[in-house]
Amino acid sequence: MRLTDVVSFAGRNITQKKTQSFLTIIGVVIGILAIVSLISLGFGVQNYITGEITTIGANVISILPSQNFGGPAVSKNFNDNDVSAVRNVRGVEEVVAAWFGSYGLEYRDQTHYGNVLVIEPSKFTHVYSKTWGYEPYKGRWIEDNDKYSCMIGYALATNSFDREIDIGDKITINDKKYKVIGILEETGNPRTEDSVILSKDVGEELFEINDEYNMMIVSVRSGEDVNKVSEDIEDELEDSRGDENFSVLTAEQLAESINSIFKVLTIFLVGVAGISLLVGAVGISNTMHMSILE
Repeated sequence: MRLTDVVSFAGRNITQKKTQSFLTIIGVVIGILAIVSLISLGFGVQNYITGEITTIGANVISILPSQNFGGPAVSKNFNDNDVSAVRNVRGVEEVVAAWFGSYGLEYRDQTHYGNVLVIEPSKFTHVYSKTWGYEPYKGRWIEDNDKYSCMIGYALATNSFDREIDIGDKITINDKKYKVIGILEETGNPRTEDSVILSKDVGEELFEINDEYNMMIVSVRSGEDVNKVSEDIEDELEDSRGDENFSVLTAEQLAESINSIFKVLTIFLVGVAGISLLVGAVGISNTMHMSILE
């Protein structure tokens, strides 16, 4: 049988079995679209997140204590000496030291495990208002003299309980009630979205912590080299603590880490889609082969 006859028979068979042919074509199209969509979605989300990080915190450095895995896996928190060491680094505009932890938050007989941020109110306002440009969604900023008051994140106020939290409502933490005087606008930052913000004096009394912090946010002066300031901070902190048991992250470094994660994730998803497409291709080949034989 000549090749032209084979092609003619196959074409006639495919035309006669329109439903089977249509489903076969749809399978190929869906497989290709799946791969293209996964790649586009992966790069789109990656670019959005890294863009947000770079824009919001281009001149911000985050410092976190690292776990000591040589002995017990515990972190050595920062103290006032560490904060002073960072503040004295050339190019540093402001240092915000805070205590951040997860606790049970009670509202109208419901309990939600969210975050509590213990921080000096003036420092908190400096970072979120002057540096990042955020404002209260409702109410006002927390102040130093707000002893039995708190500020909360947007997600905690709107999505964490059956009823939304409003200004004047009270939240219970460790059997103590705090009046909500402000709700921060939506930031997308999990450290504040699902958080209660307490002043430093109130938080230290509530959680029995003194001269102890588990995070620092550093604002770098405009025009300074953020990477150079970051390196100087590492040197100063290493001298202050006697060990390099901490992590210093710039927005650029954080964006690079996220890029690496997304690249691996995208490759994995494309691999899965590719395998699915290969399986579909084998099925399509089998269908075409049977059509030719028939």
